[in-house]
Amino acid sequence: MEEFEHGSWGNEDDDVEEVPGPLAMVVFHEGVVDVDKEVTAAPERMRDTSPKQNGKWTSEPIWSRRSRRKRKPIAVRDHPPQGRRPGCGRKSNRQPKLDANEKVKKQKGAATSKLKSEHVAGPSSSMAFVHQIDEDPVVEGAEDGEDRKRIKEILRKYHAIRRSLQQQAEATKPGCPKLRRSDLKAGKIMRDNMEHFDFNEIGDVPGLNVGDCFFYRFELLLVGLHREVQAGIACYRPKNGDSVASSVIASGGYEDDQDNGEFLVYTGQGGNNYYGDRRQAKDQTATRGNLGLQNSCRQKTPVRVIRGHSNVPSSPSGKVYSYDGLYEVEKFTKEQGNSGFMVFKFFMRRLPSQPELGSNVVKFMGRLAKVPSQRTGLVMLDISLQQEPVPVCVVNTVDADQQHPEPFQYTTKVCYGEALIKPSAPKPCSCTKCHDVFGGCHCVAKNLGGKLAYNHDGNLVRALPIVYECGNHCNCSQNCYNRVTQKGVQHRLEIFKTVNKGWGVRSWDFISAGSFVCEYTGELLDANAANDLDNDEYLFNLDFKKGNEARWGHVSDVPDSIASGIPGAVPDGADYVIDASKHGNVARFINHSCDPNLFVQCVLYDHHDLRIPHVMLFASSNIAPFHELTYDYGYTLNSVYDANGNVKTKACHCGAAICSRRMY
Repeated sequence: MEEFEHGSWGNEDDDVEEVPGPLAMVVFHEGVVDVDKEVTAAPERMRDTSPKQNGKWTSEPIWSRRSRRKRKPIAVRDHPPQGRRPGCGRKSNRQPKLDANEKVKKQKGAATSKLKSEHVAGPSSSMAFVHQIDEDPVVEGAEDGEDRKRIKEILRKYHAIRRSLQQQAEATKPGCPKLRRSDLKAGKIMRDNMEHFDFNEIGDVPGLNVGDCFFYRFELLLVGLHREVQAGIACYRPKNGDSVASSVIASGGYEDDQDNGEFLVYTGQGGNNYYGDRRQAKDQTATRGNLGLQNSCRQKTPVRVIRGHSNVPSSPSGKVYSYDGLYEVEKFTKEQGNSGFMVFKFFMRRLPSQPELGSNVVKFMGRLAKVPSQRTGLVMLDISLQQEPVPVCVVNTVDADQQHPEPFQYTTKVCYGEALIKPSAPKPCSCTKCHDVFGGCHCVAKNLGGKLAYNHDGNLVRALPIVYECGNHCNCSQNCYNRVTQKGVQHRLEIFKTVNKGWGVRSWDFISAGSFVCEYTGELLDANAANDLDNDEYLFNLDFKKGNEARWGHVSDVPDSIASGIPGAVPDGADYVIDASKHGNVARFINHSCDPNLFVQCVLYDHHDLRIPHVMLFASSNIAPFHELTYDYGYTLNSVYDANGNVKTKACHCGAAICSRRMY
């Protein structure tokens, strides 16, 4: 099962580059920051040396390339979709059962009545769209929340099992560069346990939104989006009716494919030389998926289209599959293809009144990687001033004067306040490589179960009460698999101004579940001394027990044959706090959510004092680019009091379907 049929491989011509460097750095000044002016006036070492745009992008098909134009901000040329947030699913219309013709009528009626995404009024039309990405999502009701919750739970459990299987293989096959398809093995376990959504109908899948992205083909099957693990065309057979196509995967795997987004010429399946030059090797026949697409054309039934993208650096599989909505097969032909063999060509057009294409975000990532200085609404190219491995930019399209955050001292480490002494370094390990899951490293042995906390991709396999990493005094190198959080920010993060929540943070990259995002840094203070502070908005209580509240991948979700132990109890109480009001990093801008996509994991490496662990934020689920990063602040209602002993309240604007409407 190494090779898949039509659609399993992405377009090898996709050109998605990583962020270039070094980038121009802009510091805070009095008043509004003029980025163009600052970059021009900066010394040579501070100037933007990123590659210049040449007017054409190799990731676009030839037939969709536009003529050379005047340089504009990237977001104006080709911006990411403005569809609904992943937390908001669609209502299920599965009952009563409909035949194929009734289904398409219902789908078309729903599509035309669906509201389009509107631009939010901003300082200028060229910037208006940016701040509405993931802002104030439309919540369609409890049923929608339950559908979405089911989908998220399936994916969360799938990736928890996949990471555990990958770690097992790394332990038994050290040095193996890639695990033998842990994605397929995890999917088989889920199917055998009937832990998937067996959606065998045409039209939208309840709980899934246009724009949803996935890293593995098996995810599409588990959530009911595409029921075939190998074939690129999945079919649905109604009672007393002909089989019709329910979904297709378009990845440019056939030489006769043509794709410009809203319109697609899809080559039928069969006859492709997958194990050779991938060219057509024989004629196609009107069977299986080809027959299903022909019937879809005759009966005018909608087809779900998923696009595959390859060479995506931030994806754990190197691929991304984006759901791009419902299409109609307008016509089909059988003609001689480029290689001289007869192939079916299906001319498919996207149904109107749907959210924007999910695949747009992948192209948008590539453009930002090439010319990040052209980001719309850019205030600063790197607020960290090169302290982070990758730049952390600031974007504001809400304020007319492009107001920037209040000045603070950026620090990538926790600073110890007055009268506080940093604990002594722990005993170092003498290992040269700490890659073995059950190795002799005594740093790894301190973890629960004595296992390495991460797989070789740097993903946290499961949440733990505490993670012990190797430190600077250890003999192993900085490339040690047990030093994940000490490498700093690895994803291209963006601080952006929200409409009603102040500043927020999102990523330009795909972030897979279990990935390290950033550390919450600031000034370490005694908890009693922190009570006298005037500004408590940036305080993080080091209540150790909160670090054990795993918000993803509990070990109990993994079968006993894979898991090895359950996190134990940890002490209550907080003797210290981290104050990020004057000193901090990008984490100080991450907002609260009642349905977060990040969680807190406590880590120790430079000392072993359990009272002052490092506060690390990890992804609790797969996060698509330009979706706001959030974590649960951990407040309970009616738990905050003012100086007079009265209960203080603060409204919550996270917009989640399960939002409590109050932060505390």
